[in-house]
Amino acid sequence: METKMPVITLKQLPIIEEHLQLVKADIETRTKNAMQLVCTEETRGDVKKIRTELGKEFASMEEDRKRVKEAIMEPYNRFEAVYKDCISDPYKKADAELKRRIDEVEAGLKADKVKAVQSYFDELCKANNLPWLRFEQMNLKIGLSTSVNGTKAALASTVLKIAEEVQELSRHEDAAELLVEYKKSLNVALALSTVRARHEQIELQKQQEAERRAALEQQQAAEEKVQQAIEEAQQDAAPPVEEVSAPEEEQPAAVQEPEETQPAVYEVKFAVRGTIEQLKKLKQFIMQEGMSYDDI
Repeated sequence: METKMPVITLKQLPIIEEHLQLVKADIETRTKNAMQLVCTEETRGDVKKIRTELGKEFASMEEDRKRVKEAIMEPYNRFEAVYKDCISDPYKKADAELKRRIDEVEAGLKADKVKAVQSYFDELCKANNLPWLRFEQMNLKIGLSTSVNGTKAALASTVLKIAEEVQELSRHEDAAELLVEYKKSLNVALALSTVRARHEQIELQKQQEAERRAALEQQQAAEEKVQQAIEEAQQDAAPPVEEVSAPEEEQPAAVQEPEETQPAVYEVKFAVRGTIEQLKKLKQFIMQEGMSYDDI
């Protein structure tokens, strides 16, 4: 659009009549004197009064300033509303529509490039027997300025490298496990370290389980030996059974209260093996049950 005359001009600057410089010296003197006042318990009333007076004066000045600003802004606000309707809105509407059309075309061009590169990627995966490899794993950034041929060349190099690494991993004894990890990250070193760490954890778990079972078996064997020793001691201490013949004439027997008998005490010797904590618990159990033991 060609215009020979300016569309927008300022016809007259706002004229503000003010006498601020005339009162500046007086205001500075009064405020300076106020700031030099010493506020004590006795003078705080006077200080508060002066502060209130200065506040009222400033509030009055502020009201005058706001009225002047509103008067100046009123014609500008009317102008801005007309400017928005006649100038701003049409330009912005056209810009948004043109941007939408450009974005639509550029999105189509970008989609065509992505489609061409992905089609080439699918062919590479098929040729190198990598059906599990995903296009997203290539982390490609394809834009309007991206060279399709250059991207294809880089993609071919990457896929061939992956095929070689898969071939190398397949020679390992635990190839299946390694390939599972490799497919997640496409990182040989990470796959090897992950599988190695897992195997170490499994071996450690097996060792701990074997130690637990061995300790349990030892405990069961010790309990069986203790039980056997108790049974043998009871058999050795049992009194012999005597045969008693019946008397010729039965005499009435005097009724006697049954006597309380203390349970027999047996001595059993056996060796105990265990950790310090286990032996402490065994000693505590013996003391709680009122049993005694000899230190050897």
